Amino acid sequence: MTGEMLGEVAPKVAGPSAAVAGYGKSLSRLAEFTRWITAPWILLVIASIIGVQILTGTEAFHALDRTGLEHAGHFGGFVTTASMLDGTNHLVFFVTWVAVFIAILRVWPVRAALVLVLGAISLAFGLTKGITTSYLATTLGAAYLANPTEQTSLLAAGKVADGLRAGLQDMDTYPLVAIWVLLSLLPASAGLGRAARITGWILASALILAGLLQLVGIDNPLFLVVVLISPPYFFLLGSWLKRISRGALVLDPARSRSASTGAT
Repeated sequence: MTGEMLGEVAPKVAGPSAAVAGYGKSLSRLAEFTRWITAPWILLVIASIIGVQILTGTEAFHALDRTGLEHAGHFGGFVTTASMLDGTNHLVFFVTWVAVFIAILRVWPVRAALVLVLGAISLAFGLTKGITTSYLATTLGAAYLANPTEQTSLLAAGKVADGLRAGLQDMDTYPLVAIWVLLSLLPASAGLGRAARITGWILASALILAGLLQLVGIDNPLFLVVVLISPPYFFLLGSWLKRISRGALVLDPARSRSASTGAT
């Protein structure tokens, strides 16, 4: 019963059908994108951040204090590249959420709509974070180096920019948490697989716990869990989407309705 709380009875006409020409091919391409682009993308972002730190001697997203402003002023191109790659993480994720939306729309339209809306929210805040972080950091950094007499006011502005980035970080992260929980709660008839469900719960739990620890001022390495678990999770998700696109896994509205009736 719990797993079906959001699994309302599917309407007679709800989204694309596997029989419609082009549907299977489109979902197949999105599944391949999820397995080979979305899955390793976060590793590319982390590699760019590590590269910036090696080349500049300072972490890419350093707080905009004296060191951070000097770093952004001297290495504006590196800071911009790392920030934009971080933002595009959510663009890549959104492609996968569109695939999930297509795959489950006929059977669980409310869940599908929630995945798409939450993915769009995460995308909007993620891209906003990337653009504003790179612009504010490089602008304030250049001004800090060029105007020594205004450094005190620029340091204050740097604190405001840090607060803005932290807020946008939360807003682009928690929609992802909600999506992972939604997918992990899909009924067994979805055929998602235990491994994907467990890794989804691990990702959601790690981000929630990391946020709670940060609220009380405790630095934690839980983001490393996300970095390590995300690639296998999205590969498993892409494989599930691939099975649906090939017709090897049929999501039947009538079967979902029967399972829901039996659970009650």
